Amino acid sequence: MLVLLLHQFSSSLRAVESASGLRPRRPPGGGDEADLVALGRRVAGGGQRLVLCFLRAEQREEAVNFLAHVNTSGVGRLFLGVALDGPAASLLKAFGAAVHQLAPAPLDARALAAARWRYLAALTGAGIAVWVSDVRVLWRRRPLNAGPPATGRNADPPPRAPRASEWAPSGECDLMLASAAPDGRRLVVPGALRADGSREPPTSRTPSPSLALGFHDAVPSVTRWQLRMARWILEEGPGGPVYLHEETLLARALVCDDEDRARGGASCLRWCVLPPDFFPNGLQFFQQRLPQLREPPVQPVAVILDWTPRGRLRTRLLDEGLWRVGSPEADAEGALARGERFLAYKELVINNGLSNSRSALRSALAIAELTNRSLILPPFWSTHLRGDPHRVGADYYFNVEALRRNFPRVRETSFLRRAFPDATAWPPKPSVRVHFVQLHPDESLCEERTDSAALEALGTMNATCPSLRLPAGQLRSIRATKYHLGASETELAKWLAPLAHEPLLYFGRMFRRFGRFSSPRMHEAFRARYAAAVQPAPEIRAVAEEALRALRALGGGSGAFDCVHMRRRDFVADHAAEERGVDEYAALSAERLHAVSTGTDAPAAMLYLASDVADELGVREAFRRATGRRVITLADVFPPWELDTFGATEHSAGSIGGPSTANAALARDMRFGNVDQHVCAEARFFAGNVFSSFTHHVCYLRVLRGVPAACVGSDVYGREADPRTEWV
Repeated sequence: MLVLLLHQFSSSLRAVESASGLRPRRPPGGGDEADLVALGRRVAGGGQRLVLCFLRAEQREEAVNFLAHVNTSGVGRLFLGVALDGPAASLLKAFGAAVHQLAPAPLDARALAAARWRYLAALTGAGIAVWVSDVRVLWRRRPLNAGPPATGRNADPPPRAPRASEWAPSGECDLMLASAAPDGRRLVVPGALRADGSREPPTSRTPSPSLALGFHDAVPSVTRWQLRMARWILEEGPGGPVYLHEETLLARALVCDDEDRARGGASCLRWCVLPPDFFPNGLQFFQQRLPQLREPPVQPVAVILDWTPRGRLRTRLLDEGLWRVGSPEADAEGALARGERFLAYKELVINNGLSNSRSALRSALAIAELTNRSLILPPFWSTHLRGDPHRVGADYYFNVEALRRNFPRVRETSFLRRAFPDATAWPPKPSVRVHFVQLHPDESLCEERTDSAALEALGTMNATCPSLRLPAGQLRSIRATKYHLGASETELAKWLAPLAHEPLLYFGRMFRRFGRFSSPRMHEAFRARYAAAVQPAPEIRAVAEEALRALRALGGGSGAFDCVHMRRRDFVADHAAEERGVDEYAALSAERLHAVSTGTDAPAAMLYLASDVADELGVREAFRRATGRRVITLADVFPPWELDTFGATEHSAGSIGGPSTANAALARDMRFGNVDQHVCAEARFFAGNVFSSFTHHVCYLRVLRGVPAACVGSDVYGREADPRTEWV
């Protein structure tokens, strides 16, 4: 019987090749294709479909996590692993997977890529539909049947209409591919991936899917297409990385070409994009939070782990509870057993922008050092005040690799949940192992509301909090002197000494809790470490550099520009006595820039305006009239190919189409403001608002650049900051 099946398969594949005019080389191993088909039939059972992954040993850690999810998602009984080396075969067998090992042969990368497509053609040509999965895919649940009703051990339950939170293929597409595009709905080339995780400007709008995940139905057009891919990989195209070459050919092969038209178009591929709600890429899952924010939330079928540099992957998966290598819970228990002590804090959402978050992180790093504790990072927030804030990881804003290089005892956010589950419930469960600390009697520790309407109406943290009742001795309230500057290390050491042996100190907030070290030597050493550690995420830095290049190009010649920061929305209410209208602020800005530039070269030709209302009607014109300069905002210089990666796709209706439409996008995600800060740091002269931590961070960046008198006399209203203020 087996011989008969293999003969039928060989005949059908030869017929497809003959009809298509393809004569690709046979992959090494002689009977590899036939052996694979025989094994594929056993795995697929009556369902006539399987999940296939090509695996090599060098991917071990990713592979272990991948296989753990395969086994817990229900995909395991449909899974077939193709081992590209002996260690990979051993790993697959350890997880109980069906294994086909590639016959040993001296294959280069291109020949191996072609062989993969030949294997796929062998399976679909034999009537077996295939889900092709990379190891950088996390299967969360089993996909519903992607073909006719099946019987046998791998059959799905009787068909029923899928619920809103489920997904089932429509049957209209023979080939379904995941999209690497930011919105997950288009197949476009977003630009080559840089080593730091950011992307180059796009060079093409050619359809280009992700190679990580796809469903290949067992129909002749799909088999012909797979064979075409194998041939092209071997015979055509320039050199360079094989995966990039393969992506280019894949896009080309999706187009209905002359070979297909010669058959009247009947053989053209019916292909479509896998829906991003159920098959999100890394950008949508970890940053845009697309499935999680749906109403009701969606449990993805699979998550494609692109848009995530490998250095960040483990942390992201740990924070999502999706890292299955080793035992994260045992790691937490072991740390406590060794006597390791910890510091944690809450990251507020109300009136707490990115600059405040950065200042809070500085206090936390300093206090953790002073108390010899490991710092557990808090979850951060995507937006400031308005919009729909959602929780994001530290790497959304910061270069976590740089942070850990300089402060090795930093722990990921999820460690708090694993080591101190009592601290994550609210109100907190009684536990003598957790001590909550506040350094100001007016602050509260309750879980804040996150819906935007409530935040707008309440305005203060205290208004959201019920009365806090904790067991005696579990809450410590310490009044810090010089509150706006933060406490000294001497004060903190004295206050926290009685809690030295407690496993966890949990601060209600960290903003301006630490001021400076008394010792100039210690202070300068900490400042240097902090500057090296707290860097913007690579994506933010890359966008800022692109914006600066565009800004300087607009200016021609030297490209010199000055910068003004105007904070309006929350400051109009919070500082009503001090704030002025837009026209007066613009006039004062012109006076301040004139004052700080006196005795220098002629004023810059351009004025860069950083503001939460920069592109509202009349604002740009007010500054043009007051300064006599061309006024530029982020909307003019933001690289449009990066807009989706900064959250505008799901969280705003705006787009970078010009000044009138950009504000809705730029005002939402706090990373846009961070780009503004880096642009203003490079300006010739700067004028801001010393009441704003946004201005403080611009001053900090300018101090790091060594700009003389970077922020002396730079306040638009002529105010001076406290000379003891630490710019951060």
